[in-house]
This record gives sequence, structure tokens and C-alpha cells, in this order.
Amino acid sequence: SLSYFDGSDVFVFSNDFLKNQYTKPWETYAVSKNANIKKMTPIQNVYEFNGEKILILDNISVYPQNIEPDILIVTGAPKLHPERVLQELNPKQVILAAHNYRQTIKYWQKYCEKNNTPYYNCYTMGYYKKVW
Repeated sequence: SLSYFDGSDVFVFSNDFLKNQYTKPWETYAVSKNANIKKMTPIQNVYEFNGEKILILDNISVYPQNIEPDILIVTGAPKLHPERVLQELNPKQVILAAHNYRQTIKYWQKYCEKNNTPYYNCYTMGYYKKVW
């Protein structure tokens, strides 16, 4: 799931809402921020916030070739070779979602280090918070 808080409203992007699951954490978050959940929509593969491109690479393992994302989010254990993906996309940062298999996370970390690509491991470091 991804969320964006604009100071008064929370926008949530998650496929879990389509199954009516996991709404409580977002409701609690909105209450803590004295905000409303403005919109809950399914996750797409590409987003742009404040001029930064975010690409979500999931278990479908399909991604556009013509994008050079600022942030690459790896989720759902995609069946792709990390080195090839990193060389083709050249992301500025990789976010490794916690619900990937541990071996998948280690595999991606290895190639991020090899390619000098900064990464954030949500499994060991907790949720990722980006402030624009």
C-alpha cells in the first residue's frame, strides 16, 4: 500500500481495499492526523509526485522500458534479474517491500550494492516515509 498525506486528507493506493481488507490501519492513521481518507484506489505501476517518478515492480514482472524512475518499489517477489532491471531503469533509489520473500530481498540488495544503487529494506528498517 502507498499513501499520501497533503496536510488535510489522506490518499491511499492499495489493492487490499478491493478485497475489503486492511482498511483499519489507514482509518487509524487518518484519525491520528486529524484527516479524512479522501480516496482509496487500486495501485498502478507508475506514479509521479512533485516531479519524481515512482515505478512499482510487482509479481506481474512487466515494466515500461522508456521510464527512468527516481524510486523503484520492488514488491510481490518479481521474477526478474535485479542487475538487468537496475541497468535498464537506472533508478535513483530502490525500496524493497517487507512482504517480499527474504531471499528476494537479499538478492536485490546484493545487486543494488554491486550497482551502487541506494536501497531501503522495509523488512529490517520498517516503513518507508518520503517527505517532499
